[in-house]
Amino acid sequence: MNHFIKIKKFILDNTIYRKYQIKYFNHLHKVFKKDNSQNKKNSILLELYPSWISIISFTYLTFVLSRKYNAKTILYLPIRPSKFKIFYYKFLKKFNFSYLKIESFYSNEKLLIPDLDKASRCKSYFAKIKKIKNKSDILKIKFEGILIGDLIYDGYLKKHETYTIEINSKRFREYFFYFCKLFAFWFEYIKKNNVKSVIISHPVYENAIPLRISYNCGNKDSFSSGIHFTYRHSKKYPYIEYDVKNNFNKLSIFKKKKALILSAKNLNRKFKGLKTMDTLLGERMPITQKIKKGKNYLLNNNILIAIHSFSDAPHVFGNTVFADNYEWLRFLAKESKKNNKYNWLLKVHPIFYDKEISIVNNILKEYPHIKILPKFATHQELIKKGIRFVLTVYGSVAYEYAYFGIPSILATKNHPYKKYNFVKDARTINEYKKLLANLENLKFTFSKKEILEYYFIRFVRVNKLFKNYYKIVQILGSDYTSPLIYKFWLKEYNEKKNNKIIQKLNSYVNSKDYSFEYYN
Repeated sequence: MNHFIKIKKFILDNTIYRKYQIKYFNHLHKVFKKDNSQNKKNSILLELYPSWISIISFTYLTFVLSRKYNAKTILYLPIRPSKFKIFYYKFLKKFNFSYLKIESFYSNEKLLIPDLDKASRCKSYFAKIKKIKNKSDILKIKFEGILIGDLIYDGYLKKHETYTIEINSKRFREYFFYFCKLFAFWFEYIKKNNVKSVIISHPVYENAIPLRISYNCGNKDSFSSGIHFTYRHSKKYPYIEYDVKNNFNKLSIFKKKKALILSAKNLNRKFKGLKTMDTLLGERMPITQKIKKGKNYLLNNNILIAIHSFSDAPHVFGNTVFADNYEWLRFLAKESKKNNKYNWLLKVHPIFYDKEISIVNNILKEYPHIKILPKFATHQELIKKGIRFVLTVYGSVAYEYAYFGIPSILATKNHPYKKYNFVKDARTINEYKKLLANLENLKFTFSKKEILEYYFIRFVRVNKLFKNYYKIVQILGSDYTSPLIYKFWLKEYNEKKNNKIIQKLNSYVNSKDYSFEYYN
């Protein structure tokens, strides 16, 4: 999101849409009758995440947990913001902008901001930098026995919007030291303050530090949460897991039949270039535009390399065969020279194209036989012209191409398509090499039923906190993330619905289940 869009959104949220903020927070105070006691010994840490829509699910989760532990909620910022951002927050608060309302509902205490000057243990953590001999060593790093290497890796890429890590650079050393101080602050805080639960927005980057510490310190109720989901994280589930097959199997026979019909309808709409839930929410750019005329990229035996963003949490599902997506692409480029039997094509995700095309061009200087497709070359067009194999780390192209009987090879065992047979995956570089060297002999099982199952659970069975979330998103467009969403929430709200959500969440919190999704 560019700065102009951010400014425009901020102005709209706090002017035209402000009345919906006020109505919603008045509603919260009325429904939940907030306990103002500051004397409770136990506490729940809730990340201050500026998403109006996520506040709905945050509210219910904190309410259930506060009753379970007789705990107060402490609203916090996961990272130490810049001096300007701290000034900016104080400015908002002073003039009664958005954050004031959020803060006043969730917590009676001052917003918790990490104090890195008090992080006394950080020097012992920083000493671990001496053990880093290559990029993969970063992913093995533990502090206090807690695996946090992936958070360091992805946090660095995100912070600097870069493609890989230069382990001997001054910039990496500075970030590593900052991360050490941040970890030390949260470790000491959680150990000393009777924290019973941590709720965060995303289990990646520096944001996930309190979460990792929480469940490693024995807190069973450590969650990442949003409007569509709540995940209980643990040593077994530190990352995002999509247990699609299991969730589908929980449906009744009648609902399964209905689900498959609905999923097929939506997926066919998607491949016709029409809007579906995943395209409305920005998962993908327009699908109907064609490859530019005059460039004959598509020949016989086409292999498609569908790359991911270099800086956008490459370890969100866990470690992959390669240290990062940059190293994966470099490897494929070298391997492609060994196999001139195929016509090698490369597709940059259109959302990241402008930012990352120069990186791709730089990698492929030595490999002119790999053709970079135009920005808006669509999968629809590529499938129509003919693709033999797709190479991706864990991308959505895997299920999209499988729908048309085109196989994908993934560079990880950690991906959303576990338990399905329409992909081949690898755990090591040697396994990956063998797959690439043996493409013609690989056997795949393409079941449209499996793909429809996957698509239904991931994209069709959308949030049921609302009667028809899909329709609301259609109406609001990009404003679905604004306080306008409260207009629909308040319209649909009733006591029966409220009690049902609380009852379901109570059952989930007191269970050992990994995921809770707000569905009927």
